[in-house]
Amino acid sequence: MTRDEMAKAVSVLRAQRGTAARPPHRGQRGYYDLPEAARVLAMRTAAVATHVPPGSAVLDLGCNDGRISMALMDAGLASAVIGVDLEDLRIAARPGFTFRRADLTTVDLATLPPADVCLCLNVLHHVVWRASPARAAEIAAHLAATIPVTFVDMGSHTERGKWGWRRVYRRLWPGDEAMWKDIFGDVRREAILRYPAHGGGERTLWKLWRGAR
Repeated sequence: MTRDEMAKAVSVLRAQRGTAARPPHRGQRGYYDLPEAARVLAMRTAAVATHVPPGSAVLDLGCNDGRISMALMDAGLASAVIGVDLEDLRIAARPGFTFRRADLTTVDLATLPPADVCLCLNVLHHVVWRASPARAAEIAAHLAATIPVTFVDMGSHTERGKWGWRRVYRRLWPGDEAMWKDIFGDVRREAILRYPAHGGGERTLWKLWRGAR
C-alpha cells in the first residue's frame, strides 16, 4: 500500500467514525499493572537488555511508567534516559531520568534528542489509529536514520480485542506482514522476541538498525 493509498483509507475511516468516536488522547495509566502486561514485562526487558551496550544514552518514546528504562539503568546499561510521553506516569523520579512531554502524532521529530538507543515500545499502533500509518512509518524511518539501535513492538492482527487501533488495522492490512512492510519499509530489522499479547495472539519485538537494507 502506497502512502497515498494509506492516507485515503484513513480519510474514509475518519469520515465513517466521526471525530467524536475517538476518545481523548491520554497516557495509559496503570498499563504495567495489568496481569497480561506484567507477565511479559520481564521477558521484553530481558530481550532489549541483551542488545543494549553498557552506558548507553536511551531515548524512551512512550515511556509510560518508565519501568523498562529504569531496569536498564539498574543493570548499568543506560547511563541516562529521556522519557517522552503524553503525561508523566513514572513510578518514581530518578536522577539521570528526564521526562519530556510530547505527542508523537504531532511532535517535530527533528526536535527529539540524540541517543545511542531508542525504545519505541507499544506505541506505533496508537499512532496508526490516532494519526495515520504514514506518520508511524515516518517515525520508524526517522529513528532508523538517526539512532544506532531502536526497539519497536506494536499491536498485532493476531489479537482479538475490540480496540480502535484493531479496527483500523483490519481496514488497512490483511495481516502483520503487510503492516510491517508499510511501516518499516526498507529499514533494517530483526525480530528478537515474540511474546503473548494482551487479549490473545502475540506481538513481535523488533530491533532496528540505522540505515536502509
